[in-house]
Amino acid sequence: MKKGDIVTGVVKRIDFSNKAIVDVGEGQVVTVKNLLPGQKVDIRITKKRHGQMEGRLINLIERSDKEIPSPCPYNDICGGCIYQTLPYEEELKIKEAMVQKILGSHVEEAQYDGILSGDDITGYRNKMEYTFGDEYKDGPMTLGMHRAGGHMDIIDVPKCQIADEDFGLVLKATKDFFAERGIPFMNKFSHKGYLRHLVVRKSGNTGEMMVMLVTCSTLEGIPEDYVNSDADAEMIKALLENYVNKLCELNNSLHNTLVGIIHITNDSPADAVICQKAEVLYGRDYFYEELLGLKFKVSPMSFLQNNSKGAEVLYSKVREYLNTDNLENARVFDLYSGTGTITQVVAPVCKSVLGIEIVEEAVESAWENAKLNKLDNVSFMAGDVFECLKEVEEKPDYIIVDPPREGITPKSLAKILDYGVDRIIYVSCKASSLANDLVMCREKGYKVVRYAMVDLFPRTTGIETVCMLEKN
Repeated sequence: MKKGDIVTGVVKRIDFSNKAIVDVGEGQVVTVKNLLPGQKVDIRITKKRHGQMEGRLINLIERSDKEIPSPCPYNDICGGCIYQTLPYEEELKIKEAMVQKILGSHVEEAQYDGILSGDDITGYRNKMEYTFGDEYKDGPMTLGMHRAGGHMDIIDVPKCQIADEDFGLVLKATKDFFAERGIPFMNKFSHKGYLRHLVVRKSGNTGEMMVMLVTCSTLEGIPEDYVNSDADAEMIKALLENYVNKLCELNNSLHNTLVGIIHITNDSPADAVICQKAEVLYGRDYFYEELLGLKFKVSPMSFLQNNSKGAEVLYSKVREYLNTDNLENARVFDLYSGTGTITQVVAPVCKSVLGIEIVEEAVESAWENAKLNKLDNVSFMAGDVFECLKEVEEKPDYIIVDPPREGITPKSLAKILDYGVDRIIYVSCKASSLANDLVMCREKGYKVVRYAMVDLFPRTTGIETVCMLEKN
């Protein structure tokens, strides 16, 4: 076989992260993304190197005998969920097998505490980011999610299975409002236009909801020689006032409470939600979330796990793994602490907890939330973990790490392991990064003694892993 060939095969298994291994006969396999075990498919070879082949789906010939009708009307065109056609228990088996295979010998002797999840696999997302664009090249403007396998086409998804139903109402009202007025979206090539993204966030436990409209700073987009005029500013002001009125008309239809509408401007060419300036159009620029009896003030760009009920399961497992004799006299480091949720969840059972996070806004939120929860035994530092640890004179008794997807940098991990604490709790959102970091952990005398998975992202490929490591 060579690049460009079309071959037929059957998916034999799924490897991390969501790489389908397709048996095409004669002992050869091709790796293809976003397929399910047992499916028979036609695929085109897109890459062949050192005997390894990759491909993309051309035609789904036959579904797996375990598949069920999808409850999602966008299942075949949306790039968000791939497990809508599987019973949930089958999805968990796939995720479990993927993680255990990639962790391999690191967990062979460890106690496995299973794969856990929150209360529901539908409507669980407390945050959705939608993009303004066209349904096809030069087509009508729409607002929604990226089409599967594409970066340009946007599909309307007013009834997403994993998002709160109120999000769909806000989505439709926003799309209709701007479409009726002919307001253009920012073209990714010319960088002209106005509308960029819509972000809707809510609490999973308090019922408060916040809407963020992301636009360019001018109606013309960001041409190099543009000079912002007073007339243009007045047009934008009137437009946004009418938009607020449109959303407020939804209040009687929402089961959440709309507490804030924020206008975010972003003139960056990057197709991402970036806040260069924020203005409150209605209400306030935060909402409150409650997790495990603690209250958290969430600002527009603050990180919060996208599944509130699942987050409580995850944080409970972290607290369980941290629990040990004499913990009430222990000093704990919570590294890559974000807005300090884990820091504050474990604080009531420890002597003190230090959170370190590189994002300054997150650290500001962490301090504010600690005051909100009347916790006087926590502290936070803003900066790179490695650099901050060089400044800290006290040594920890236990360490919690919850790094970004790429894992911990080698020099930071070496610094962490050199403390020689008896127990480290590692929270990972990417099992392959965890597996890489566990190599150095083993070299430094640590081994995984217990681990669990927490499915924060049902129907999607995401899965969290929590490991308890102890020093030999």
